[in-house]
Amino acid sequence: MDAIDIMLENDIFYKFFHIPQQSGSDSVLKVMGRENSSDDYLEIVRETRKDRMANIMTDIIVGHPGESEDDFLESMEIIRKSEPDTTNVSKYSARPGTPAAKMQQVDRDTINERSVEMSGLCNRISRERNEAWVGSECEMVVFEANVRGVVGRNGHYKHIALQNAVDNVGNGLEVSIIGAGIAHLKGKLKQQE
Repeated sequence: MDAIDIMLENDIFYKFFHIPQQSGSDSVLKVMGRENSSDDYLEIVRETRKDRMANIMTDIIVGHPGESEDDFLESMEIIRKSEPDTTNVSKYSARPGTPAAKMQQVDRDTINERSVEMSGLCNRISRERNEAWVGSECEMVVFEANVRGVVGRNGHYKHIALQNAVDNVGNGLEVSIIGAGIAHLKGKLKQQE
């Protein structure tokens, strides 16, 4: 928790935190061999969200052997509670030689259905988290220029696209956020307003 506070208080760090949860079910986490619990994860998220705009990425696996419907619903619930900005949703696939590969597998149709449902929830939350930036102003550092404009990141490691901006790779630009998608913000140079 001290490391989180240091990152939140110091502008040399992006306010971006990758906190892999894997499952919202403590019983599935135990089968996976994870030492963390759902409560541990939520405590870290609460600490991180002292900055309400902190950018959190997580990972969720659906269909791990032993995952019941209730376990899956617990994963959906932890995503609702934690509202990660980005979630990497993975469908479980057995790797030969691992203990999980020897367990009773969840059928592929169920895994696919759970993946679609989880991805829908995660995409909705990602869009809502990004839409909260609309109307704000921030500085972004330009990482890449292309024919449509430039792209970069702000201090919360949010991906920002600007159209009709000149090649300013490596420079900081003051922008207003005018739109949002699932995976990016749309900005406008303040001097163009």
